[in-house]
Amino acid sequence: MEEAPETPNVEQAQKDSSLQSAVDAIVMQFAPKLIEAMAVYRLSAADLSAITGLTQAAISQLRTGKREPAYDTLTKIIKAMPVNMRFWFDVA
Repeated sequence: MEEAPETPNVEQAQKDSSLQSAVDAIVMQFAPKLIEAMAVYRLSAADLSAITGLTQAAISQLRTGKREPAYDTLTKIIKAMPVNMRFWFDVA
């Protein structure tokens, strides 16, 4: 007997869509947020590079918006600065 195809979980799809929208908003506003956070913590690109393991060139590209952060890059930067998570997500 054949099994019926799984019906998509609408609730999960909505959650995934909401999460993706939040991530997209963070990425779009990342450069100014990164500049602000670095200024608050008085971190240079060299400082942030030493903390995160990212190159100074990568940090410069992120600050100017020439590069969008990948998930692992976002994670490294967010963990490097003890900024409240609301700071990164407040993209209104």
